Amino acid sequence: MKYVVITGVSRGLGRSLARAFLLSGWGVIGISRTGDGGLVEEAKGTGKSYVFVPWDLTKLETLDSLAEKVVSLLPVESEEVVFIHNAGEMQPVTEIRNLGHKEVEHNFILNTVSVIVLTAAFLRKLGKGFPFLQLVFISSRSVVSPRRLWAVYGAAKAGVDHFVCSLALEYKGKKNISAIAIHPPAMDTEMRRHYLKKRSFLFWMWDWIERYILRRKKVYDPDLVAWKLFYLIEKHSLSSGSVWRWE
Repeated sequence: MKYVVITGVSRGLGRSLARAFLLSGWGVIGISRTGDGGLVEEAKGTGKSYVFVPWDLTKLETLDSLAEKVVSLLPVESEEVVFIHNAGEMQPVTEIRNLGHKEVEHNFILNTVSVIVLTAAFLRKLGKGFPFLQLVFISSRSVVSPRRLWAVYGAAKAGVDHFVCSLALEYKGKKNISAIAIHPPAMDTEMRRHYLKKRSFLFWMWDWIERYILRRKKVYDPDLVAWKLFYLIEKHSLSSGSVWRWE
């Protein structure tokens, strides 16, 4: 059986990814601080394999224990293991001069530092006894297309992209491990709605006009994006070190 580990499964793209893998017969291990997004009950009703692990990824000193727990949940006979680093936080969305050290620190810890620390711990705990491992990192188009007020989020995700390239380089020549970064499109998620609430009414209104009147801005259903990513991952469509962008 194939297994996928996904962080940030309580809502948004993480939840949609977990459902896509579940419905396709994969065993799913979901990690989130705030809840399982109703996936435990859904899995029970369909007889699918789903395990929820509640964990706060910003507690860096605990990530070694998290990696150990996740590895213990993976059967030795697993055909393939995919680890999707999806959990993230967009805030603070503000002008650079308004940034405080605590909110910047929190953003980098969740979006970048925890990703690196958890990946390192997972690789140590997993060892060499696996047939094929895909490490997938949900990044952001803001890395290559900077947006006003997104300085911290974009910088944190740029660190993730660089980490992916370094990881792929380190394991170059090994056919049983792959590392890829994903730049998904704008999605109709709670994260995006929270971001819009932080902006002015005029900004929100213009966003609405661009989407529904002018039809110049596309905002996708996270379920649609999740299924697209599922097929890319399942078919091993991307080479290690790739940064895939939704066009």
